[in-house]
Amino acid sequence: MSLVQTYLIEYYWEDFNIEVSIEEPEEISWSQLEAIGVTPDVLTSDECDSIEEHFHDHPTTHVYVFYAKWLETSNPLWGPAGWARGDFGAFLAMARINSILNYIGGVFPETLEKITLLHEVGHCIGIVEYTMEDPMFEELYCDDGTCVMATDLTALSAIIEFQWPVIWDSTPEYCSWHASMIERWLWSVDES
Repeated sequence: MSLVQTYLIEYYWEDFNIEVSIEEPEEISWSQLEAIGVTPDVLTSDECDSIEEHFHDHPTTHVYVFYAKWLETSNPLWGPAGWARGDFGAFLAMARINSILNYIGGVFPETLEKITLLHEVGHCIGIVEYTMEDPMFEELYCDDGTCVMATDLTALSAIIEFQWPVIWDSTPEYCSWHASMIERWLWSVDES
C-alpha cells in the first residue's frame, strides 16, 4: 500500500470516523482499454465514461479511482490533475501532477497526489456545490487556500507564486465547511 493510500485511510478514519478500504483490482490491460475504444496516453471524458461503464463493478457502493497518464484538455499548461463525478468515480492524471513539480521546488509528489486524490474523491462522496447559472457543470471552489477543495484552473499560477498554502502541508485536508458536506455513506475506494 502506498503512502498516499495509507494517508487516505487514516485521514477519513481519524477525522470523520469513516472506514475506508482500498481494493486493488487486477490491472486493466491496454488491449482491454482499446477494445472499448480507449486510446493510449490522453483520456477524454467519453473514454472515462466508457472505463467506468465497463470496469466499475460496484458503482453504488464503491468510489472508483483510475490512475491515468493525462486527461484531455484544451490548454496543456493549465490542464486538469483530476476529474470526478459522483456518478462515475475519479480519474487522476499522474503525468500532469508530476509536471506541476517542474514549476516549484520543495513540494513532495505524494503531497500533490494526496491533494488531488482527496479533492476528486471528495466530489464523489458529496463535496460539491454548483452555481445557479449552470447547476450541472460550474463547480465553486473553496476560498480557503488550506483546503484541498481550493484547487481550480488558476492553481498553477498560485503554486508558482507560492500562494496556495495547502501544497506545503504534508497532511492536506478539507476545511470544516467542505468536511460538513461529506455524505456519510459506506464507501470503498478502488484504485487501478
